[in-house]
Parts: sequence; structure tokens; C-alpha cells
Amino acid sequence: MKKLFVAILSSSLILINPATQANDGRTKKDVYTDPSYQNNVAKVRSELQARGYQINNVEAGEHDGKKTLEVTALKNGQKWSVRLDYPSLKLIGEKRDD
Repeated sequence: MKKLFVAILSSSLILINPATQANDGRTKKDVYTDPSYQNNVAKVRSELQARGYQINNVEAGEHDGKKTLEVTALKNGQKWSVRLDYPSLKLIGEKRDD
């Protein structure tokens, strides 16, 4: 029983490892401090607006350990989330938020 408790406790500590949480903050900081950040955000806004999106917000993010830009926008009256790789700005995904 004691071994089972230790195993469960150990696995739960891995899930809430502060190093993992700190990495997300560092990843976002890397995006925000990139000298090209403002130009890249302007480019994303322009390209998405040309595709019919009304941009609400652009934030730095992290997906699968990689830097991203997370965009919330409206298109045809519906809310959308768009994720782009950073700094390549390649589309990772877009989904309608219900």
C-alpha cells in the first residue's frame, strides 16, 4: 500500500512540475521580447483580416513545446480561435468557438 501511495504521489508531482509551468512563461516571454514581434503581429492581423476575420486579441502562447501566436477573432458573426507557429506564422489550426 505504501508503494502504491508513493507511486501515485510521484506521478502527480510530475503533472504539476513547476519547471513545466515556468517553461510556458519563458516561451511567451521569448515571443514578446522578439524584436520582430510587433511586425509579425501586424502581418498576422493583416492576413487574417484579408480572410474575413475581425481580430479581437493576439497573444503569445505555447503548443506542443513550440512558440505560437493565439488569435481570437470574429468571422461571419462567429467567434474563432486561430493558432499560428511563431515566428514562421504558419497556420497550426483554426476552430470555431461555440
